[in-house]
Amino acid sequence: MATEFIKSCCRGCFYGGTEKHDLSVERDFKAAVSNSQNTAICKPPLTSVSVKPQVGCTEDYLLSKLPSDGKEVPFVVPRFKLSYIQPRMQGTPSHLEELEGSARASFGARKVELSSSSQHGPSYDVYNPFYMYQHVSPDLSRRFPPCSETAKRYGSVCDLRTNRLPNSPGLSKSMFDLTSSSQQFIQRHDSLSSMPSSSSSRKNSQGSNRSLDTITLSGDERDLGRLNVKMFYNSSVEQIWITVLQCRDLSWPSSYGDNPTISVKGILTLPKPVHFKSSVKEGSNTIEFMETFVFAIKLHSLQTVRLVFKIQMQTPRKKTIGECSLSLRTLSTQEMDYSLDISPPSKISVCHAELELGTCFQAVNSRIQLQILEAQYLPSSSTPLTLSFFVKVAMFSLGELIYKKKTRLLKASNGRVKWGETMIFPLIQNEKEIIFLIKLYSRSSVGRRHFVGQIWISEDSNDIEAANQWKETVTNPEKEKNTELGDSPWKQACACPEDVTSCLKVACCKHNSEKRALHSWHIARMCRDAQDSHGLSLPRAMLSQSQIKMELPLLYVMILLLNIFDFSSGITYNKGDTEKRFACASQGFPQKNEIIKLYLSSDDLKIQCFFQSEIELTSKEFLSVFTSGGLAPSLGIINSTYTGIFHFNLTLFSDRVYWLIDIPRENITKNTDIAAVEEWLVRITLQHGLNIYTTEGTLLDSIREPILQWKLGTVMTKNDIGKLYPHVVDLKTTKCPCANDVVLLGFIMNTTLDGVYIGLSFSGFWNYDDTTWYNLTDMVYSQVGEEHTELSMVDMVLTNHFLVILTSLGLFISGDLRYPSSSVLMFSRADFCGFERAPDMGFETVLAPQYITLNEMIFYAYVPENEPKESIYTKKFNDIHLGKLIHSRKTGTAYIRKILQHNTPEGFLSSVIAEIIDPFGIEEVHESSCLSSSLSINQAGNFSYKLSLQLQTSGVTSSFQDSDIEKTVVIPGYSSFLITRILDNENALAIATMPETVPHNMTFLKGSWFLYNFGQRDGRTWNIHSKPCNYWFQQHDDSLSLNVLKYIDLGKSHALKIKVIPNTKGVQTLEIPLLKVVVGNPNLLEVKVEGYFDGTDSYLMEISAASKTLRQGSTSLAFIVWGASTECLVTTFVPTLKSSCSYLKSMHHIPSEIIPLEDWISGVHMDSQGFNMIKVLPINYRPPSNMGIAIPLTDNFYHADPSKPIPRNLFHKSKKSGKFKQCANVSTREECNCTNDQKFSHAVAFSDCREKVPRFKFPVTQYPISLKIYSEDGHIPVETPYLVTVTEVNNRENWNLKHTVPENVKKMKDYLESILHAPVYNPLGLNLSIKGSELFHFRVSVVPGVSFCNLGEEFQIYVDEAPLPFPGHTLIALAAAVLLGGLIFIAFMFQIHNIHPWDTCKKLMRTNNVNSTNITAN
Repeated sequence: MATEFIKSCCRGCFYGGTEKHDLSVERDFKAAVSNSQNTAICKPPLTSVSVKPQVGCTEDYLLSKLPSDGKEVPFVVPRFKLSYIQPRMQGTPSHLEELEGSARASFGARKVELSSSSQHGPSYDVYNPFYMYQHVSPDLSRRFPPCSETAKRYGSVCDLRTNRLPNSPGLSKSMFDLTSSSQQFIQRHDSLSSMPSSSSSRKNSQGSNRSLDTITLSGDERDLGRLNVKMFYNSSVEQIWITVLQCRDLSWPSSYGDNPTISVKGILTLPKPVHFKSSVKEGSNTIEFMETFVFAIKLHSLQTVRLVFKIQMQTPRKKTIGECSLSLRTLSTQEMDYSLDISPPSKISVCHAELELGTCFQAVNSRIQLQILEAQYLPSSSTPLTLSFFVKVAMFSLGELIYKKKTRLLKASNGRVKWGETMIFPLIQNEKEIIFLIKLYSRSSVGRRHFVGQIWISEDSNDIEAANQWKETVTNPEKEKNTELGDSPWKQACACPEDVTSCLKVACCKHNSEKRALHSWHIARMCRDAQDSHGLSLPRAMLSQSQIKMELPLLYVMILLLNIFDFSSGITYNKGDTEKRFACASQGFPQKNEIIKLYLSSDDLKIQCFFQSEIELTSKEFLSVFTSGGLAPSLGIINSTYTGIFHFNLTLFSDRVYWLIDIPRENITKNTDIAAVEEWLVRITLQHGLNIYTTEGTLLDSIREPILQWKLGTVMTKNDIGKLYPHVVDLKTTKCPCANDVVLLGFIMNTTLDGVYIGLSFSGFWNYDDTTWYNLTDMVYSQVGEEHTELSMVDMVLTNHFLVILTSLGLFISGDLRYPSSSVLMFSRADFCGFERAPDMGFETVLAPQYITLNEMIFYAYVPENEPKESIYTKKFNDIHLGKLIHSRKTGTAYIRKILQHNTPEGFLSSVIAEIIDPFGIEEVHESSCLSSSLSINQAGNFSYKLSLQLQTSGVTSSFQDSDIEKTVVIPGYSSFLITRILDNENALAIATMPETVPHNMTFLKGSWFLYNFGQRDGRTWNIHSKPCNYWFQQHDDSLSLNVLKYIDLGKSHALKIKVIPNTKGVQTLEIPLLKVVVGNPNLLEVKVEGYFDGTDSYLMEISAASKTLRQGSTSLAFIVWGASTECLVTTFVPTLKSSCSYLKSMHHIPSEIIPLEDWISGVHMDSQGFNMIKVLPINYRPPSNMGIAIPLTDNFYHADPSKPIPRNLFHKSKKSGKFKQCANVSTREECNCTNDQKFSHAVAFSDCREKVPRFKFPVTQYPISLKIYSEDGHIPVETPYLVTVTEVNNRENWNLKHTVPENVKKMKDYLESILHAPVYNPLGLNLSIKGSELFHFRVSVVPGVSFCNLGEEFQIYVDEAPLPFPGHTLIALAAAVLLGGLIFIAFMFQIHNIHPWDTCKKLMRTNNVNSTNITAN
């Protein structure tokens, strides 16, 4: 029956017959399955497949598996469970909403078609989650194309129901998954959501505390194996295909036997989980499954969940032996292979929360910024209690805990919490191997805390995203461009309201941390933000690419993604659905989510605003409703110095569907001169009732922006740009300091193509057509010569007045951008720069050497008479050769010390003076036979001389040869002669290098004259290279940075010592300073410099910089080794000195007795007399006031707990005072979120958290107040001129201070007291006495004017065991005296009257004893 049923299905499939899957067919199918316990085989003829296939079936994945040899394929009837057959439903499943019916009902048709395409051999069951024929699957490398029309007909094996998740953008690469245990390298249980975090701590050998919940607690460390799966998403039919391939290196407990049966269970963790299960296999080291499962689920629903696999043992007993999971947020149409580590099963529930972070390394400030942005997919509470979440961050260095911080406690909304908090972690020089541990916790409304998950951020993190983010953070720190340009000619004041340093910055995360992603965020994160904020629509596949394909559209997209955060103005434009919303544009109908970018030209500014709808009639109706009510938008143009409001016209024309405003230029600005001005912010607002419609954008004055007035070079077409893409290896960008939309983009080329290519955009690369590309190659070669190669851009900087381009052949500076003299921007080469890295800087000409001394030579560069004027510069020395080395192909090296340009002698227009390092080789007789003769010199013309040979020895061949042309005759003590022409064997013409010293009519014998070959007839025999590193640079401190930052406080100084060690061989060391010091801001600090040579010819320079005025700021000191070679690793040392307060400078009170941390935690620390010096304050404690202990009047609570009653709160004044700070607006102390640092802090800001304070016995007399100032340079005691003021923060009295005031300080003390209206004390020898009781809270502050820092410190003293205050003590003493006197008087009266009360008492006692005896006898 089952076989006939399947055959009918096969025939119906391949002959195009389709039937409805109604209830009767379903019942028949159930019966067929239930009656068919044995495997039934259907063997239809193969021709049924090949003769009449369905249209498009040849591209199907399963049909592609048919054998090519025509063998029949058996078909296996699977044993389906009815719950996994697509059921009939009254309602549409939420997972399949908006899916086509053919996709939802595809299983039946798909199964029928599969039956007729079955094959012999191994079978590959695609849809059955419970059955697999026992054979190995064929190759799985091929897939059917997603565009197949037939594929749209197929659906899932099951129908899925779940709540529909809200739409969300693509997940960011900065979203760290807190659930994957395989991605953590310290804690094994970080993926478990219900693990309680231990509050106890342990102390390591260095004294640092580390929370116990970071210790590995896993008991099973065995490797359980790996699970190999494949997965992809078929977007055409909206199906996910999951293929379970095999389990490798699988291990299990020995108690389960040698051959247990094993299966794999999969779970899609949707709100209503989807389960599927493989067939059962016999256990072995490697188990082949080869089973595919297909489900029709929306992609956006899948990308918010995980796929969990459980390795289950079926016999001898059913148990899960391991599990692994995979996030689906990167699911795409590209098939991916995954190899998942199998970990031991977790006994607690797993949470799949994800945390979004941002990091920024601020090298200048020596700190790391960590942004806790948001968490999503958070767990929900299984009880009516609400959950709140917070994040704890711990910073470790070399395994030691350095800092701990945490965020606010916020309630989750739809499984998401947004903190947006920035944490700053200072760094010191000895901190290495920095690691961050970020933990996510939940807290219920009853105060119970649960650990959700964690992520480690470090270079060695097993989480790839975390490791990549950390590497990007460290390698791309915030850096200030051109900080060394303090006295450079192109430095100009910034016209916009920023300081000069800000104007020169390319990007700085600390200025835009609230509006822009940090530098270390990944491209995918920037893509997502760009999509959210600017309406950028990109394919998801593009966001995950790791390499740039240099195609025109993709290049434009990458430029936008990499730079949009630096270039845009920080505004969020047109967020949300724009189908029916307010929108504006400068011209035309605005596109969806189009950014408003306006440009102010010489014409009027025109803006059109719409109440946008897809239907023009609807837009007109909206417009009429608002206009009839007298409503129209208003335009605000804003910058830091100007605000203007303009109103749109209310009068509408009949055919207009928009509001229009026309603003003359002079109403906005009357200036038309070229100058850098701040870009305006444009805000257009329409208010209707309680609704405010706003859209924002930018306005750029294109008339005044300097760089926009120039052509940078030869304009390039799109085709020209396209040819460059294969040779581009990197990009460099720079933007105008005052106009964020004006941007330059430069290509860094590889060695196969030379040139400098720059694109100029005035829209921040928002529109590609707004970008003009220029070729600046000809400009560079016009400065250095065409013979140079390997030309490429290195970097560039755009300032308000200049464009500076650094290339591989030097530094080029533009003319002043404000004064256009021509349409093309001209550049000049800064010859001093020394950035040339060409392998050979020689040029194609002949050199004629001329000795000056034994160690010095002049090399003349020969220029032929017929050389064209336009190419003469290619035959001359220029400044690029200064400091370089001339090498001879034979032997010899000389160091170029000076460049000379001249017009005489004839034929030599330039020369260099060089110091000989290695002697140059001369020509031998076998190379030039003329050397065997004597030589006579006679003048043959105005500028030429005839050289004649005279044979000295008969029988020797000696003559001039053609190979002697371009050789130089050198005669010691006389001019040298460059041979230019051979007349005959005995005569040649030459030109003299020094015509004044020509030996006329003289003959020189053999051996007294020489030949040198610096020609180029057989290839140039000489070259010019950079000299090897000839100086060592040494810093005389412990700093290893070349850009160290030092803070100088008011009245302080900082000393630097630099040493330059010569490493010269054969080069004379001149006794001239080897270092040049350039001070960027000479008016800020008083800089003194002293330089000298030591006994080893090393040059030392000592610099002292002092802050003498109240002016704050920063300056750079550039120490330049002017004679160093470009081959040296270090030629310049640029420290930055800040005349301001250091972030690490603080003042601390040193208590008279140090209490260890463990004693503070326990609350017990006994002194030598057994007195506990730690006081645990009562809950909601407030110190007494001057009105008494029972009437506290301070607003400060200590040891606050809002859930507990407030003591001493009986009087009206006490009830009016007292305000919670940390515990405000919470109901329990746990919700105050007090950290350990806050609990031990003396600051009044954290008094709510303070639980324990130092305890002293009454009275406290002469308590020494010892203060020290700590900074990065160590610590010093607080002494004059650091005078201080002391106050009690709770306004308590009964205390006084004693100090000594030297005569030289008394006048300053009196002056400050008259200004501050408070007592001023000398901190040295300051003593405190207290006559009151309970808590005293003191604040010590340094007076202003002696430091840039607001130095202050607080400390607390609890005075205990105090006597009763007056009049209680006196009254008790009087009462005791009266009582004692009364007793003495009564005793005296008894004695006078002979009354003995004691005898009477004894008599009565005897009487009672007798009576008791009688009673007992009776």
